[in-house]
Amino acid sequence: MPPRIVLVSPSQKISERARRVAADLALDIDLVIHEAVGEAAVSLAKEVERQGADVIVSRGINCPIIQNAVQTPVVEMPVTGQDLATALHGAKKYTKLDRPRIALLAFTSVQHHVEVLAELLDIDLRIYPVINDQNFNREQVLRAKEDGAHIVVAGNLTGNLAREYGVPALLLDSGEVALSGALLEAQKLAYARRLEKVRSKRLQAAVDISQNGVLVLDAQGIIQAVNTEARRILHLEAGLEGRKASDVLPEELLAWCNRNEAVSDELLEINGTPLLLNANTVSEGTAVTDVIFTLQPVAAISELESKLRKSLHARGLACQYSFRDILGVSAAIQSTVATARSFAATDSPILLAGETGTGKELFAQAIHQVSPFASGPFVAINCAALPASLLESELFGHEEGAFTGARRNGKPGLFELAHNGTIFLDEISEMNQYGQTRLLRVLQERSTMRIGGDKYIPVTARVIAASNRDLPDLVERKRFRQDLYYRLNVLPLHIPPLRERRGDIAFLAGKFVEQFRMKYGAAIQLTPGMTALLEAHPWPGNVRELSGIIERLALLARTGPIREAHLESALRPERRRLVAASPVPSPAEPERQRILDSLDKNNGHIGRAAASLGMHRTTLQRKIRALGINLHRTAV
Repeated sequence: MPPRIVLVSPSQKISERARRVAADLALDIDLVIHEAVGEAAVSLAKEVERQGADVIVSRGINCPIIQNAVQTPVVEMPVTGQDLATALHGAKKYTKLDRPRIALLAFTSVQHHVEVLAELLDIDLRIYPVINDQNFNREQVLRAKEDGAHIVVAGNLTGNLAREYGVPALLLDSGEVALSGALLEAQKLAYARRLEKVRSKRLQAAVDISQNGVLVLDAQGIIQAVNTEARRILHLEAGLEGRKASDVLPEELLAWCNRNEAVSDELLEINGTPLLLNANTVSEGTAVTDVIFTLQPVAAISELESKLRKSLHARGLACQYSFRDILGVSAAIQSTVATARSFAATDSPILLAGETGTGKELFAQAIHQVSPFASGPFVAINCAALPASLLESELFGHEEGAFTGARRNGKPGLFELAHNGTIFLDEISEMNQYGQTRLLRVLQERSTMRIGGDKYIPVTARVIAASNRDLPDLVERKRFRQDLYYRLNVLPLHIPPLRERRGDIAFLAGKFVEQFRMKYGAAIQLTPGMTALLEAHPWPGNVRELSGIIERLALLARTGPIREAHLESALRPERRRLVAASPVPSPAEPERQRILDSLDKNNGHIGRAAASLGMHRTTLQRKIRALGINLHRTAV
């Protein structure tokens, strides 16, 4: 559909000329011509604007008064030098005088080089500027009359004033050249405006998609776009595009709008609603051309976070524990918690080392809760709980048809699910060599590829790994990749076993007593003798073992009083032992016994046993094999 251009003509003569010019130029426009001057022209312009005119063309005094009344662009029909010469020559001819006095009443833009025309035409030319004020123009007509003007050359309205005072008037006409230029400019402007409207609609569609309030201002503070949510938040009416922000926006927001600069997470209150304000600037070179504001009610942010937490919890990707759940008063555990808190503030991998039952996953969850990834998911997997092939599928996902039994439409891996969150790899030492290689690539490239896939998927996730095995020993024995170990061991955190924090045993036992008393309604009471037994126990199962022992006593308490014998019976099966595979006496028996005693004292930990014996780890391992010592332990 061609653009609609409306010509507001002061005379029928100009209207007919405009039709001929438009036909000759074969313009691709819908040209509508109306004849009106003064207030009638203004009323007409307002009406055609409501009807969707793209551009209005006018001339003379009509032009500025229409421009002041409408938002639609107005193109002025100029008066060319040829038009002026034709009008002055016609005026001289009309008077039939050799050198008539002619009064030119026109805007200053028309008055260029008229002195040259006056000499060429041999006329006494007097110039009287006119403006968009009929009272002023009336006075100019009277001055011309008093100055003895034989005829007035002017526009339609001023010419009518001259005739009222008995002075002949000739219309300062616009010829074909002026009309051609005006119509071509109007066509160009109309198509540019159509393109701008399309861009504006695209911008409006883009901002309307946002669930936040969006407001776009140009550098002059003119509203370019405002979406429905912004109007709702700010209590604004529709159709504000093109208006000054200072006329419609609340003062609380205007203070930020006038800065023409970026804003990040500023809290302000408008109409009683707390809002979070952000702004980005659009620049051309060094000059800011636009500022885009977003407004988000604080209540909506809280509701969104609540929904996210519920969603993650429903999928099992949320944390249950925080640092408040890590109980203990000993210096050992307090120091470990402080170190963990400092590690949490980074995004580097953390390697948790600790025996079974020391609370490695509890620490992992607590670290996640206070880390930069706290708003994201927490994904945990026990690498020892799945076969190697299934573990690979779980960690990295698979595409449809990647293997027999692969899920239809594929399945995202745990690394994908952990994007912008934390992935906890428990018992990392049990991962096979191929899985270790793939894990190393994920850590290096920060991307993962599904089984059967052909593209890498970027992932940003904090990796926390844990092991109850001696990883440096496994590296030395080529059972764990050295490069992966260094990648994971950026921030090592050793979680002390319960026997190294004996000051916490009575404290933790008391906490567990209260917990299980409430759970089972059992009247359990620990005597000083029972506390002494607990503190003397080696606790190979650590805090988990202690919790289990107290829960067992709580259940027993439901059938009768608990005595020290009950506790001794509960503790006896839990003791760990090292036994020799071949008890035959030999000359090496004293050394063999010394190694057994050291291993027993150090809970089977080869590294610590070697240090206490004053030998290298590999030397101790060689002697263990040579002496036929068989290790029965749950942690190395």
